[in-house]
Amino acid sequence: MGRRKQVLDAAVSDFRSLGIQIRCKKPIFTASQLEQIAEILVWLLLDRGLQGLSLLLQESLISVNESFKEEEWVSSCKNIANSLASRVPRDMNCLRIVESVAGVDARSKHLRSTIANQMLVVLLEHKRREFDELALMSINLKEKSCNLFRKYMMLVLSENWLLSSKLVEEKPVLRDMWAVFLRNCFCQINSTDLRPFASKVRTKASYLLQGCRSD
Repeated sequence: MGRRKQVLDAAVSDFRSLGIQIRCKKPIFTASQLEQIAEILVWLLLDRGLQGLSLLLQESLISVNESFKEEEWVSSCKNIANSLASRVPRDMNCLRIVESVAGVDARSKHLRSTIANQMLVVLLEHKRREFDELALMSINLKEKSCNLFRKYMMLVLSENWLLSSKLVEEKPVLRDMWAVFLRNCFCQINSTDLRPFASKVRTKASYLLQGCRSD
């Protein structure tokens, strides 16, 4: 226990030092290096053994995100998302890695949305580089062979893709399709369906539908 505390204390010191360096006005990292640091921080946030450092890791990730130049950010954000999506297993870690980016600032939200989008591309083995509204509407829940665990992941990822960005505000058509998708998730699964994750998909869709109606 004492050894673990020493390691955590050393890590805290290192991350604080890193945060100070990143916040310096004189840039010391290239965009490529910042992308790698951001990826490492996200992976560390997934480590349950480092939960005591989660706040510090989040602060460090926000500092890294803010260190990208305006003209670098969109491209670098996609690079980070592509790299993470290509490496994470296709299981609950897909959701954990998205939700680990918990900052409420604009760039954290943008990164979370972009990672979720790329996770959807990987899960659906989509031929395009980005997941879009047409791909959203192609998800069918009626078939009994439908993997509802997979669909649940897609529902949560779609939520993070759309609601962590301004896409729904900027594209009314997408907002309408999102509402249709949620209704399908709710209506295409019977309340007596005993398949694993059936109730989770229905409950999640019902909750998100309430938000659509209030908008």
